[in-house]
Amino acid sequence: MGLLEGFPEIANLDDKNFDELVNEARSLLARYGSEWTDHNIHDPGITFLELFAWLAEMQIYQLNRVSDSNYLKFLKLMGFSQLDAGPACLDITFDATGETTIAAGTQVSTSADSGKIVFETTEELNFIKARLKSILTTADSKTVDNTRANEKEDIYYSAFGETAPVGAVLRLGFDKPLPKKEIKLTVVLSEDDLPPTGSHADEPAIVIPEVSVAWEYLEGGKWNPLVIKKDLTLALTVSGRVVFDGPPGMDKKDGMYWVRCRLKEGSYEIAPRINMIVLNTIQAMQVETITDEEPGTGAPGMVVELSRKPLVRNAAFREDDVLDWPGLLKQLRDEYSSGKPCPGKRIMEMLGDNVITLINEWEGEPGEDLKYEVIAGLNTMIRRKDLYESGSFKNIGLAGLTKKSLAVRFAFIQDFEPVNRFLIEASYPGKIAINRLGVRVQEKNSGWDDWYEVDDFEFSGPDDTHYVSDPEKQEITFGNGLNGRCPSRSAKIRVSYKTTLEDKGNLSKGQKWVTGDGITGTNLRASSGGKAAETPEHAKARAKRDCRNIYRAITSQDYEQLALSTPGLRIARAKALSNYNPEFPCIAFPGTITIVIVPYTRQGVTPIPGEGFCETVLHHLDMHRLVTSGVYVVGPQYVKVSVKCSVHIKKGSSPVEVGKRVRNALMTFLDPQRGGADGKGWPFGRPVYPSEIYQRIEKEDGVDYALGVSLDADGKFRKGDAIVISPSGLVYSGEHQVEII
Repeated sequence: MGLLEGFPEIANLDDKNFDELVNEARSLLARYGSEWTDHNIHDPGITFLELFAWLAEMQIYQLNRVSDSNYLKFLKLMGFSQLDAGPACLDITFDATGETTIAAGTQVSTSADSGKIVFETTEELNFIKARLKSILTTADSKTVDNTRANEKEDIYYSAFGETAPVGAVLRLGFDKPLPKKEIKLTVVLSEDDLPPTGSHADEPAIVIPEVSVAWEYLEGGKWNPLVIKKDLTLALTVSGRVVFDGPPGMDKKDGMYWVRCRLKEGSYEIAPRINMIVLNTIQAMQVETITDEEPGTGAPGMVVELSRKPLVRNAAFREDDVLDWPGLLKQLRDEYSSGKPCPGKRIMEMLGDNVITLINEWEGEPGEDLKYEVIAGLNTMIRRKDLYESGSFKNIGLAGLTKKSLAVRFAFIQDFEPVNRFLIEASYPGKIAINRLGVRVQEKNSGWDDWYEVDDFEFSGPDDTHYVSDPEKQEITFGNGLNGRCPSRSAKIRVSYKTTLEDKGNLSKGQKWVTGDGITGTNLRASSGGKAAETPEHAKARAKRDCRNIYRAITSQDYEQLALSTPGLRIARAKALSNYNPEFPCIAFPGTITIVIVPYTRQGVTPIPGEGFCETVLHHLDMHRLVTSGVYVVGPQYVKVSVKCSVHIKKGSSPVEVGKRVRNALMTFLDPQRGGADGKGWPFGRPVYPSEIYQRIEKEDGVDYALGVSLDADGKFRKGDAIVISPSGLVYSGEHQVEII
């Protein structure tokens, strides 16, 4: 494989042998050293020339034989790792008849007729017997019954009406009172007509909701607040789950027991449309856990083969990874309160004040909100380079993972998640499951020791309990005694790991599922996310694409591109204004840049970004701006433009139809998101001239010519016959008066 792949005319670098290199170098002596006349082999200079030709031939030979493993090593030096196989995920709605609890990590499988495929639940579910029998939306004094729409898979309904005014409510009626325990309500939004949300590399979406909602239940003739533990829908802006404690009591009204969601304040950029609301639904992942498999006994440099492949090596924490929640929280709290350097103190400090407060106030069985905050904090922590501290982790028994080895690896590795996951698991054995490839070795007359996975044995010493794994070949390689410790021939080896079926786990909707206890369920949507391990060619192509990504905002185009790629948001347009401060628009501020953003909205709605929307974009830009740059994010200054004109139509044309076409054309032309001459939105700061209105009207079928075009913007922004707007301004369509002649 040539080094310069993609350039076949120079791909073969090893096209000269030793003699050709020597002769070429000897031929250049007359040009660069005319006084050098003795070119025979007895000359010391010729001896050096041959030496360098020999060295050059070896280097070219090696360069021409760069293997996939070399490329992957180069990519790791750049911060890229080959992506492992990914498991599919889906939501399963269960049909239990009693108040059953399905634990996190429970295996569910498809029926034998369709080929048994195993998934594992990622969260706990307390099954409730109540059924959702009525869904009503009240907005602008109108009530719409959405019950039948919720029962049909391909029909959506508006949660708070099309305009979603403040005070609108979504009421849910149940046939039985909700029990006094944790309840999970799954909300699936209809977003097929929307573009995908923005993304930038592997940055998580940190969205600040613009609206706030109140969940309430009816008791004593009034609406009382529900105790919301977790709202992953972000106030019904994304699909997710709402987790709350069942109310202490409920009134029966109109034959139902009611819960409602009320829009308290704010406005949606995109009013939520719901596809379905369901109960008794949890997420499952297409993985199968293999525990304590014994592939063989030890030997120097031994390679052992596992029975299943490929391996899943996801270091991220899930709720079911915590085997003993009360024990873990108590140990974290006790270690933190001791004030001594230890894993708990280090972890709690990095979890943050909010989580520390929740853990210190925790009593009894931990709730879903506490679990969610701890898991989210751990997943943020394992991506940090500074988790390991020798004083905090010195007494956790790392089984040969020496301080020197840790220090060396932290200086060179790019992916810290596996290392940090290992540190946390080793600190709390029995309380946190080994969700990575777990290898344990038992020497004669000793206990079981955990061994640690490394990329290679380059920095491994004779006493380091390291191993190397190949997820695709399902192989584990141990050290040879010099680079990495080798198990003795009498040692016993046990391996625990998770395996996946890759893209075979991407199943269609409507599959029937059953647990080991006989509880059945159905997935109302297709599963997704299952994928095969990344090939070296794909990894190289991904690295090339990433090199073209913008990570540091320098030019105005950089700021615009970064704003459009804000994770979790749908942004239609962005405009960067240099040396512009929105608080002082008439003064030039060097080093200041203002980003004007237009959120994506459905047609017919003026795209106005809220305060939370702007803060989310600003938070994203703040991570990529230059330290000397001041950044502002604002919405456009909208100017409402109305047109008044007379239109003469061609003979035989319908006055009504021509009038409709002209009005629609003007509304489209003056649209901030889809208008302008190119159909990509009205240009920021561009005036509106009567001449272009004439041109736009006369393009319509049936129009002969137009007369008397005048523009109005509520008496403002006028300069002669044109409408002038600010650099951050956009126009939108008002009411147009079109006289048909």
